[in-house]
Amino acid sequence: MTRGELVRQLVRSEAAEQLAMIDPLTGVFNRRYLDEVLPKEVSRAERLRSQLSFAMIDVDGFKSVNTRFGHVIGDRVLTEVAHLLKAHFRLSDSIVRYGGDEFLVVMPDTDEHGAQISVERLQGSVDRWNAPALIAGYKMSLSCGAAAFAKGATGAEVIETADQRMYFQKLRDSPVA
Repeated sequence: MTRGELVRQLVRSEAAEQLAMIDPLTGVFNRRYLDEVLPKEVSRAERLRSQLSFAMIDVDGFKSVNTRFGHVIGDRVLTEVAHLLKAHFRLSDSIVRYGGDEFLVVMPDTDEHGAQISVERLQGSVDRWNAPALIAGYKMSLSCGAAAFAKGATGAEVIETADQRMYFQKLRDSPVA
């Protein structure tokens, strides 16, 4: 194998590895990326005694979107949410499609208060997205929970706390039947 062929093969291999960490629908990172980056971010926060926060974000009523409008519109909603998140959060933050309609934002150098402020501003972005009614009959709503890493905790524990806070907000804000 020539040196040029070896370089081309290495570049292709790296490109394939990068693509394996991107969610093909939304263009944000996927769980495989999170599994790789989470231990590094936690280690960095501990080593440098820096802040690290997480925001768990869920698309409210997403199952009904697929039922009412179909999966094509459901995919469009997920893509629109990803676009909003990419426009809203910093380039140094990592946006991960955590599950079907859940996203996680990893925010280095951000304390819990800063993460909460960012989540509140995100809600303003959602309101602006809803203003022109881009999808007739649909109004986007997101439930969010934020939590900060504390020395001695695991990344999974902090993500679980953010998830519980997101779920609490979802219950608090949902209409009583």
